[in-house]
Parts: sequence; C-alpha cells; structure tokens
Amino acid sequence: MLEDDGFDVVEASTAPEALRLIKGGLHAAAIVTDVDLGAGLNGMELADELHVLRPDVAVVFITGRTASLAGRTLAHQEAVLLKPFEGSALSGLIRKLLTVR
Repeated sequence: MLEDDGFDVVEASTAPEALRLIKGGLHAAAIVTDVDLGAGLNGMELADELHVLRPDVAVVFITGRTASLAGRTLAHQEAVLLKPFEGSALSGLIRKLLTVR
C-alpha cells in the first residue's frame, strides 16, 4: 500500500534484519514497525537501536494495544498508528513525520 502511494519500500521480516540493512548502508527516511514483534527485539527496542545509528529516521509504531506503549515518551520523529487503519492514514502519517524533521 505504501508503494501505491509513491514510497520506495524495503521490507525486513525481523528487527535484526532491519538493523542489518541500516548498518549495511540502507538510507531509510522512515521505519514502520509493529510494537509487538514476538521473540527478540520489540518495535520500541528496534527504534531505540535505529536512533543510535540514525537519529534522524522517522518511526511509525503500529499497534492494536495502546498498553504496549506504556512508559514510552514519543520523540518528535515518532508516531503511533492504531490498528485497524486505512492505508492513506499510514501514508499521511509518514508524510507528516518527514515534513517536521
């Protein structure tokens, strides 16, 4: 759906894979991640590690449970999108984050 809205998309199936891509030189303007990723890093931990490598990267957290974000103060380049959502909501949120940087 993001490609249909004009974004170039690179998919990573795991948080470690996303980190490897960034460490390998991928220049991503934004990352979209679910908060709950199962075993290993969660989406918030992924964002924290990404911000060490690339403090300017925008992050959209997707979640169906706001309790998953308990205790997190969102940085200016972070936003939350609650499930379910329309594709246009995701695209619009990414565009908004990219313009406030």
